[in-house]
Amino acid sequence: VAGLGRVLDGHYLVAGVLVSLAAGAAAFVLLHDLARRRLGGGDARRAVLYLAVFPTSLFLGVVYGEALFLALAIGTFVLAERGRLGWASVAAGLAILTRAQGLALLPALALFAWRSERRARALCTLAVPAALFLVYPIVLEAWIGHGLAFLDAQRIWDRSLAPLGPLGGLVQAIGEGDVVGPLLAIAFIALAVVAWRVLGAAYGIYSLAALALPMAFPSERLGGLYSFPRLALAAFPCLIALAVLGRNRKVNVVVVAVLCAGLAVNVVRWALWYWVA
Repeated sequence: VAGLGRVLDGHYLVAGVLVSLAAGAAAFVLLHDLARRRLGGGDARRAVLYLAVFPTSLFLGVVYGEALFLALAIGTFVLAERGRLGWASVAAGLAILTRAQGLALLPALALFAWRSERRARALCTLAVPAALFLVYPIVLEAWIGHGLAFLDAQRIWDRSLAPLGPLGGLVQAIGEGDVVGPLLAIAFIALAVVAWRVLGAAYGIYSLAALALPMAFPSERLGGLYSFPRLALAAFPCLIALAVLGRNRKVNVVVVAVLCAGLAVNVVRWALWYWVA
């Protein structure tokens, strides 16, 4: 964004939108490619459709990290499936730099590495994401003299690890009278289990970990599942699992109708300057 913004004569907002749109397009292409290779063209098209009309998919085209993270996360799996674990580790490291949910990629990569014919060499590539992430605190230390500033920044949102872990955010949200967040969390956890059975353990573990991280760090001030509908986009295998269930025409119609309705509400709220996720 900084580089493109300078090219665009200081229009950093335009640059941010362009980066998100490009990353979002890459995420759609990669998702289709991954689902098509694993399950076929019909499931791949439905997975892309469900992502496109997901209620918080609007964040794939605004200046948020959603699109970039999603492209890197899906790219990690695409590369790992092709046996290019070195590049998959690089993509995972960049995903971790994009957001903390990238940590969920590490156990999935470990499974791919364990199953590799060159197991020892493949396992060594797991050091790449850690090495890439270490660049960030080093740069912060040299730039502002505070290498862990990114941890302090999270305190603005009053987020902390719940004693009950992922259940903590769910319990807090239910106690606050939140209906949408808990229902979405339960639905995605169920879909993560389906993804485990349909796509394999690596996809299921990644999905569960990507969902568990935001659930385990609720905000005391803003809500137990604050921003969860947006952060749930990271669990893309759940959408592939939903696409498998969507082979039934009636299920597909219901899913598309519900998702489109949610997206329409969120777009209107966003346009009217209301909080969305």
